[in-house]
Amino acid sequence: MDRRGLLLSAIGIAAAMGSSTALAQTAIGEPLDVDTFAKSVFQPNVLSSIFTDVEFVHTWRVELAPRQYEKGGEWEQRATANRREVWRYLQAKSASGILAQADALLSYEKTGLSVFEKSKEEFEGFLKQIGVDPSGLAGVRIVTSLRAYSLLNAATFGKDVDSKAKESFFWPFC
Repeated sequence: MDRRGLLLSAIGIAAAMGSSTALAQTAIGEPLDVDTFAKSVFQPNVLSSIFTDVEFVHTWRVELAPRQYEKGGEWEQRATANRREVWRYLQAKSASGILAQADALLSYEKTGLSVFEKSKEEFEGFLKQIGVDPSGLAGVRIVTSLRAYSLLNAATFGKDVDSKAKESFFWPFC
């Protein structure tokens, strides 16, 4: 799917999900309820919308290379492999796989929130550069999806999530 198709899909799904999204409890500043999160990501279309949003951001990062290391193809290949690995884990384990890694999710959540606060302006600048209003519906959805994706990485990789975070595939690093 091209970038335009991804954006249209993201906007369409965002409109469908509206402000009462199942992932609303993962809004910035809200405490993470792992049980609610685990159940919510497996509601119809939620998981696919998270991956659509993440792929959308990844394609723009490859094109714009805001941190320069995204150029050259290697980062893109690793990002694609990361998405595939997380997707396979979730298909195999479902909500129980997320719940089994609750400690890793809660631990990574603290790291993620701290780093997001430090890089918020830079990330909002990136969103504006690609034509997304950070405070608009699409911007909020992208941030929510990236945060959810980081938690899905924590579920997939457990305590190794910190090393995966350094590769900058997911929120708040992307």
